[in-house]
Amino acid sequence: MPRGGVPLALVVAEELNAPLDLVFVRKIGHPLHPEYAIGALTEEEAPILHPDESRSIDQSWLENQISELRLENRKRRKKYLSGQPQIPLTDRTVILVDDGIATGFTLLSAIDAIRKHAPKAIVVAVPISPKETAVKIQSKVDQLIAIEIPEYFAGAIGAYYQDFSQVSDKEVIQMLKKFKKAF
Repeated sequence: MPRGGVPLALVVAEELNAPLDLVFVRKIGHPLHPEYAIGALTEEEAPILHPDESRSIDQSWLENQISELRLENRKRRKKYLSGQPQIPLTDRTVILVDDGIATGFTLLSAIDAIRKHAPKAIVVAVPISPKETAVKIQSKVDQLIAIEIPEYFAGAIGAYYQDFSQVSDKEVIQMLKKFKKAF
């Protein structure tokens, strides 16, 4: 899952001698607190929304946000993958890698998008997840692999990293170009 999951996914793909593809998902942030997720969406699928939060905000703002984020997902696919077709997922084990889980909205949206391709299994691999979110994710996939699922979550994924620098678009593109089994 770009951008933060790409450096970790490269390691996993190289170790398993597996191909690599990307799922483009965008968080829908609250209009007053953009870092607070009220939902997420992929390129094509219906958004996953927090029921209470999404009902309490201006619906025209939400519809506009959904359109903008969907367009951004499509632009990123073109930018990162240069028109390469998606790797077929039917009857394959898909390992979905991200840099961590907070609310789980982006991951749940990605899982729904992947499931529509009828994979043999979906495995989620992350370094960190809050316990409550891990339970929610485990119910949607065949396996969740997390290095740490603390009883008390510090509130941000970055709190569990020594260096949680933002991965740029340019860095993602460079990593993908170097990865020989990408497409």
